[in-house]
Amino acid sequence: MSTLCLQKIEKPLANLLGDLCIPPAHALLILDTDVSDEWIPVITDFERKLLALKARPKVKAARDLAEVAEGLRIAVRADLMRTRVHF
Repeated sequence: MSTLCLQKIEKPLANLLGDLCIPPAHALLILDTDVSDEWIPVITDFERKLLALKARPKVKAARDLAEVAEGLRIAVRADLMRTRVHF
């Protein structure tokens, strides 16, 4: 493959991966910490990524990641509900 061809696909591929991938640090924050103000930007980014995953149903990687993201979404909801009960 030529360098020019690689350059043409590198940026769109990087954008796609950036849109779809949930940073491990975000997943760890959600799974391993109590709800706090630190969650606000992480949840905002996570919601954006969930929408991006749902917007690409024909991309196999997006479908696969959507399943994992759904599990994380359930964990977020459970933590938020548990926290709400304690306030």
